[in-house]
Amino acid sequence: MITTHIDETSSETERGLMFGYHFGLNYHFQVFKKGDLLVNAGLSLLNRNSEYARSEPNFNEEGEVVDSTTSIENYNFSANKISVGYGKGKSKIMMGIYLSLNTKYFDGKTTFIVPFLSYSFDVAKL
Repeated sequence: MITTHIDETSSETERGLMFGYHFGLNYHFQVFKKGDLLVNAGLSLLNRNSEYARSEPNFNEEGEVVDSTTSIENYNFSANKISVGYGKGKSKIMMGIYLSLNTKYFDGKTTFIVPFLSYSFDVAKL
């Protein structure tokens, strides 16, 4: 992820890693001989660490730029997560959707849906 940092005198490029937090309930159905059907539902807090500076010009009555206002914005959003998958041993493959109703990406109120496919491997159990 590359974001642009803007201050009063210069513009420079910053690089950062966006991350998310996932909270959910998992259930394993033993319907296959060698694996499990997996069902997951939960809440995800996505695009954390996505801050950027936004600068907007201020105009006088003649339409000339006289100043600018800089504010810190971000691409954070929260989404409900629903997924199904297959697990065998420590390996899991899941597919599902993130469903968000509170995003700032659009001007009007719009449902934001993001499909996903994931693979995971459990190294150890806590």
